[in-house]
Amino acid sequence: MRLGRELHEQLIPMQKATLKRIVRGIKREPVFVASFPIVAEFSQLVLVGVPDAVVFLKGAPGFLIELKTTRGDTSRLWDDQIVQARVYGLILEQMGFDCSRLKLVIPRVRRTRQSGRWKNAFLNSVIQDLLKTERPSQPRKRKESTIHIIDYNRAHAVADVKWTEAYWLSRRQPIPSGSAAKCGICEYNGVCPHASLETLR
Repeated sequence: MRLGRELHEQLIPMQKATLKRIVRGIKREPVFVASFPIVAEFSQLVLVGVPDAVVFLKGAPGFLIELKTTRGDTSRLWDDQIVQARVYGLILEQMGFDCSRLKLVIPRVRRTRQSGRWKNAFLNSVIQDLLKTERPSQPRKRKESTIHIIDYNRAHAVADVKWTEAYWLSRRQPIPSGSAAKCGICEYNGVCPHASLETLR
């Protein structure tokens, strides 16, 4: 997590701005990129998050960018990474934004030492590439990253939140991950009834 946070800061340099400046930019600029806390009520939950970047096109979210780092294959995308981006889309929609054309963009970047020039240019190059492409939808493989692009789908986002909500509101028990790697590093494996010796090997 610490390494991922440091890489985020290197890859996504942002200038601080006031809320007023962000609102003005979204309303007035044809293309405006910002990262800010988003929050909305949905069903019986309050959903909160901070997307890495949202690209607003004429006042509507066009691209929601959520950067992920990995030591492995950048072309592989995990379900929880898609869910996180979907929920951010749902929050934006609940806040009143038109998300009918929203694309969820998840760049997976290899956790290797890159030059400062590469780091500073990374996000800008991703955004420029997205803006130039008429219908971005296919993953784009680069040397040290893969840019995954998914259409935002409200029904899928709602299903994800409702499934999670059942746990948070104690309507169902937690479900074991089935992953020995996740079980092995979990701080609760010493007390969890699902963490058998077999799972932790």
